[in-house]
Amino acid sequence: MVVSLSTQNGVAIVTIDNPPVNAAIHGTALGGGLETAMACHQRIAAPTAKLGLPEVNLGLIPGAGGTVRLPRLVPAETALNMVATGKPIGAAAALRDGLIDAIADGDLVQDAIDLAEKSTAPTPTTQ
Repeated sequence: MVVSLSTQNGVAIVTIDNPPVNAAIHGTALGGGLETAMACHQRIAAPTAKLGLPEVNLGLIPGAGGTVRLPRLVPAETALNMVATGKPIGAAAALRDGLIDAIADGDLVQDAIDLAEKSTAPTPTTQ
């Protein structure tokens, strides 16, 4: 099943849903897109993906849980840098810091399905 959620209500749906939900990130996941992905149990990205929370550049703070979920996934210094500067990071840095669980090797959707099939337990991003 492929589900696309991009609103704050969507984030709530992902976090309370019983079956694990994985995010396949192609291109950019900025702001609400990254916040939705962080609410998922696992994240896989294309090698060229960019991830970030650029709201600060508009004088805002992430509004769908980004400031709470990000430091649970990455080191505090990385989270602070991403939130305070709004600069996105690439897939390799996201994998190194724990923001994503894998980088797609070939077809992103197939690699996401393979990752889901290998998963035995969800990542506790909402606890």
